[in-house]
Amino acid sequence: MNRLSRIILGLLVLVPLCPAKLINEIVVVIYHEMGTVAILASDVRPGLDGRMQTLREVVLNKLMELDALYHKIIVTSEQAERYIENIQKQNRLSKRAVEDLFREAGYSYAQALEYLRARQMIEQVVEFRVKSDKRMIISREQAQERYQQNPPQSEAVYTLAIAFVADDVRGSTPIDTYIKNINLDKDIPFDEPFDLKESEIADDRKIVTTCQPGDIVFTEPVEGGIEITRLIAKKAAAVVPFDDCFQEIVTKMRQERLKQVFDDYYKLLIAQATFRFTHKEDVSILESSEMI
Repeated sequence: MNRLSRIILGLLVLVPLCPAKLINEIVVVIYHEMGTVAILASDVRPGLDGRMQTLREVVLNKLMELDALYHKIIVTSEQAERYIENIQKQNRLSKRAVEDLFREAGYSYAQALEYLRARQMIEQVVEFRVKSDKRMIISREQAQERYQQNPPQSEAVYTLAIAFVADDVRGSTPIDTYIKNINLDKDIPFDEPFDLKESEIADDRKIVTTCQPGDIVFTEPVEGGIEITRLIAKKAAAVVPFDDCFQEIVTKMRQERLKQVFDDYYKLLIAQATFRFTHKEDVSILESSEMI
């Protein structure tokens, strides 16, 4: 047992004897090839994004940091500071303004720097361990096999246009009679056509799907006249060509595989370490295989 481990174990023994208000309780100790890490109650806090972290998230983040160190993935404080400087430039903020933002989130500048340094290490180790996993490579043949199993279909699309017929133009002539006696293409200025997918059409408007291009599908009285809606064109539902949906299929397959790769990585992280929890009920945080 190294000196740090003895010190941490000594603290664990002393914690119950100290008044709660005077100590920052150690809740987990992680024993890892890359070192022994104590997680304090104060470490379970909101991140810089303001979202409250759970103890499980804090433990997993620390495990990924240790794994990054094992693979010699190191982000220095100087690199993290350059990252902050880039954020300043992109958002045209002074260093003082950035410090104020950190302070509002409950972090000193030094704490925020350490937080961002750790996050960058985690992002890099996830890229190395998960996103670069060979299972994340989807070949064209694999995508085509998925396509053939369930070819995606495009929705039917209806192109409509709306026009306004003023009462003083139509007079007392019923709107249906008025429409029959004019040239719709010349006598009424329709607004710019717009498209609606079949799923976007309200149930009480489904008559659109039974009409033909050129038909007037609705006539509705509005202030000062009648609003008429005309079907300009319609495109039937059809099987989407493979090349048109190739990237979408690949993205979906990667998302599916990502969960499995993450789950396997989680199990590996847990297997690489030994844990000592101050509170027995906290042991259950290791039972889930879901990554954060």
